[in-house]
Amino acid sequence: METKEEDKKEENALSKHFFSAYFRRFDKNLSTPNHLPAGLYVMPVVNNLYEWYGVIFIHRGYYKEGVFKFKLTIPESYPLEGPKINFITDMFHPLISTNFDREFSLKQQFSKWRPQKDFICHVLHYLKNCFKEAVLSNLQEQYCLNKEAYSMFFTEREAFAKLAGQCAQLSSSPDTLFDNESLDANCSLLFTKLSDDEYENIRENLLKEENNEVKFVDTEQTSVPTSIFE
Repeated sequence: METKEEDKKEENALSKHFFSAYFRRFDKNLSTPNHLPAGLYVMPVVNNLYEWYGVIFIHRGYYKEGVFKFKLTIPESYPLEGPKINFITDMFHPLISTNFDREFSLKQQFSKWRPQKDFICHVLHYLKNCFKEAVLSNLQEQYCLNKEAYSMFFTEREAFAKLAGQCAQLSSSPDTLFDNESLDANCSLLFTKLSDDEYENIRENLLKEENNEVKFVDTEQTSVPTSIFE
């Protein structure tokens, strides 16, 4: 007779297999974790698999220590049409609109969506790289939704750095990070405060799962070129 712990391990393994198969349905690269940018996580909504919620952790640069939440929407016509991204976190960035929807502009990198050549994994890599100076320095004004941030980056770099830093600090403050009430009821990524004991318990369970994980291998893996986004 299986124990509760064994049941839980099996349930977790099957859940991982389900989401791996689901991601592969849209983009076979996403079924392999190393094809996602480091520090970026996405999770589909259970009752609407065309909506994904995500979070980006930034560790260096102007937006250092930022924790930015976003929503990725996949059109039913995908891959003929590309996805769109809207930020949940208040942002100060040349490519992100200051309107309520906080739209992220993909037009500079994906001026024309190419089915079967452009994939969601490419969009996610570009999204993460847009916080790097190399990408910021090559932005063109016509593709930027926040003209003030664009102008400030090129003409008032110190002021831009200060506002970007404030944006990052605010995003990782407890009031913002743990504010789940303002999120969509279907949001699949929530931050919760943990006690030290709860943290250690989760950490131990994750380590156990890692050691006993059932591995599902995707035999159709393809490489993801990231140099084009640098």
